[in-house]
Amino acid sequence: MKFFLVSLILSLLLYSCDNYSSKGQGLYEQLEGTWKVDGKETYESWTRINEDSLSGIGYQIINGSTKASEYLSLSVQSSQVIYEAMVPSQNEGRRIPFIQINTDTCHVFENKTHDFPKRIEYCFYGEDSLIVNVSGNQDQKFAIAFLRQPN
Repeated sequence: MKFFLVSLILSLLLYSCDNYSSKGQGLYEQLEGTWKVDGKETYESWTRINEDSLSGIGYQIINGSTKASEYLSLSVQSSQVIYEAMVPSQNEGRRIPFIQINTDTCHVFENKTHDFPKRIEYCFYGEDSLIVNVSGNQDQKFAIAFLRQPN
């Protein structure tokens, strides 16, 4: 009986680790590439760094010049998927971490101690449509719709 119970617990732990890892990897596969806001020269581009991380950049093209607005990353750290954002003109240039809390319908990241945003959601609709919901307290929120760009 003890052997069965130990085997069951180990199996569940291994399954949860595999399931956890596959959630991060699924997000990486969905997100990798360049995304564009429809009708605007606003982009988010993601590149795989290694098995456990992606590097991203949010940027605009203004009069033919590229201007970075934020630097992003996704990585697995201590068994958690962490989304980090760094906006050069905010937070003294520090990276702000958001911890993945949910992957049921959207990939949801939270940092309840940050002023704004407190929550970032990446919601995929098919392979080529993405809506990013950004929210803070009460009425502080906005959404950005992206379309995948061809390679």
